[in-house]
Amino acid sequence: MHGKARPPHCRSHPGKAGRAYREGANLTLEGAATGRLTWEEFLAERVAEKATEAPARS
Repeated sequence: MHGKARPPHCRSHPGKAGRAYREGANLTLEGAATGRLTWEEFLAERVAEKATEAPARS
């Protein structure tokens, strides 16, 4: 077996939470409003917003 990749080992999560994940309860529904920004776009917008804010007074 040396040098050969092993197949991934899948384990299901136990209990109610595991069942919910297996049934797809953590996924958005068809037609749901979801975000369209990448992480980089989100950060760029945040930086731009912070740059235009007035400095805090002490």
